[in-house]
Order: sequence, then C-alpha cells, then structure tokens
Amino acid sequence: MNSFGLGLRKKIVPELLEETHPIIDFVEVVPENWMNVGGYWKKQLDQLAQKYRFVAHGISLSIGSHNALNLKKLQRIKDFMMRYNIQEYSEHLCFSEYDNVHLFELLPLPFTKDAINLLVNKIHKAQDFLERPLILENVCYYSSVEKEMSEADFIREIVQRTGCKILLDINNVYINANNHNLDALELLKQMPLEAVEYLHVAGHQILETGFIIDSHKQAISPQVFQLLDQIYPVINRQVPILLERDGNFNGLQPLVNELHQLENLVQQYSINA
Repeated sequence: MNSFGLGLRKKIVPELLEETHPIIDFVEVVPENWMNVGGYWKKQLDQLAQKYRFVAHGISLSIGSHNALNLKKLQRIKDFMMRYNIQEYSEHLCFSEYDNVHLFELLPLPFTKDAINLLVNKIHKAQDFLERPLILENVCYYSSVEKEMSEADFIREIVQRTGCKILLDINNVYINANNHNLDALELLKQMPLEAVEYLHVAGHQILETGFIIDSHKQAISPQVFQLLDQIYPVINRQVPILLERDGNFNGLQPLVNELHQLENLVQQYSINA
C-alpha cells in the first residue's frame, strides 16, 4: 500500500489534531524546530505523536562542511527521536555552516572526489552515533557548482561507500533541470533509485525571467506531477511520498486534496510492495 505524509508546520497543527484524514499516514517533523519547545506547543506535539507516526527531517547538520560533527546537537536529536519513537532521520546533502558560523541556507556541494571523501567520513560517524542510516536529500543549486562528475554519480558513490539512503526531492530535480538547461527525467533516472527511502514533492515560484525558486508556498506544479508519474514506475516499488508546504496556507483541506492527487497518480502502477 502506498504511504503519504505531510510536513509539520504550526499553522496546520490545530486541524491535524481536530480532523482525521486517513490519507495522512505520517508527519515529517523538523527536530530543530520542536526539540526545545515547552508549554502549549510541547503539549500539542505530544498529542500529535499519539495520532500520527513521526519521521525526522533535520535542517542544520551541515554534513558537507569542513566543521567537525556537532555531537551535542546530534545527541539532542537522538534524544528527541527516542522520545517520540522516531525511526527515520533525514537531512540535506549540503553545507550550512562555515568556520562554525551558521549561514541559514542549505548550500550545495561541489560534485568532486574531495567532497565525497569528506562526506563519507562524516556520514559514517553520524550513522554510528545515531545507530541508523542517514537519509540524505538532494538540494537545489541556483548557480553552477564545481563538477568532476554528474550529481547522480556523486550521490551514487556516497551511497555505495556509506550505505546511506536517499530522500529524493522531485521538485528540486525539476528546479535544477529548468534553471541549468538539463533533462529532469534523465537526471532522475540516473539517481541511485534503489537507495530511495522516500520522496519529497512541493510547489515552487517561477520568476518573470523563467528562473525557478524552491519556495514551498505554492501547489505542486503539473510538471512535477508529470515527473513523478514518469519516475515512479522506474523506481518499481512503493515508496512513501511527502508533501512539503511552508507558507500560503489556506487550511488543511487543500493539502489533503493534493495528497489525494498524488495517491491517484501512483495507484495506477502495479509494482512491488
């Protein structure tokens, strides 16, 4: 059976608690936004945990930076996951810190052997500490990055050398392909699809120039739906799909409607469970 999830944002918490939508199988929680809260929001989160299965999606590990892993932060994340019985922890294949200065951006890495060697070492340390595989998400890049290989080959070697899993963001692939004149479907087909743990889909903003920004504030575009339709049977197994929305909320129902659209799209495929 296909599985569908929703990114947790405070705007939709009351409706998630008050309403029941069977299509929402799990909720993706950003630990950094929730692990230090108390009072009202702690109670809300505790109630949500009784109703939904949680997965964790981090935003500040900076696995690609030269900084050493912040083991104190990882311990807080690990404690948060244990508290809410969370089994899956995803992060971004990027860097967000430089010389211990947090940059508040998910910045892309060069597709080079040196970057791979740095990543492999840190991924192994993080996985050993957390006692589970990392699930790493492909990110957007708005300017050209240094390349010794394709993004797909870069990610494939990381997977092969660490045993990590992939959070494949369909929207990010579409944005990168559009902004850099690449073929989105070919990019997806070249990814290590056997390592995909789950998928992200989201909306984006198209500027007057045609350049696309990963805004997470719009409905999923027809082009991203089409990409999902094309790549899902190539993956050839049922993988969970998570809808991200960060702004322009008009209640929970429009998001539920999008989840049903995703369900209708993938349920046509008779593939391995």
